[in-house]
Amino acid sequence: VALMVTTDEARPTEDFDFICDAKQLDKLPDIEVISSDRNFARYQWHGITIDALLTSNKVFKTVVENYSAHYEIGGKQISSISADGLFLLKIYALPSLYRQGQLARADIYEADLVRLLRRNPQINEAALLNYLGTLLEKSQVSELTTIVSEARAKIVRNRFL
Repeated sequence: VALMVTTDEARPTEDFDFICDAKQLDKLPDIEVISSDRNFARYQWHGITIDALLTSNKVFKTVVENYSAHYEIGGKQISSISADGLFLLKIYALPSLYRQGQLARADIYEADLVRLLRRNPQINEAALLNYLGTLLEKSQVSELTTIVSEARAKIVRNRFL
């Protein structure tokens, strides 16, 4: 939902993503835990995959507490996260994706950053990177800063216009 309402070019996915305490999802009837660790859990519920970003992780908890947003979709109010919160999640994930060799997924996340910045130029990436600087290694934040600068540069280029 967050990607759909904060970009013009949302891509379909085959699962639902939530940021929550694991105990919240455990209350659903007929839910099956597929995998779980301190930061993430994957569930099956009536054939639907649910990926949970667990609030035991400081970044995920920060997103829930500081970057919530409400959107109207189909005449209904939907709670989700803001463009800044989604941006934070995407840049936070990149070092892990690269370490794991998930380069195709990292490419998708970097493209999501461009989409987010194009539609939401007010995103305060400097503040988000500063926040991550309190949690990640300096070299990681430096590389993320370069990735964000490259994303902004793609927007400025306006090819073929």
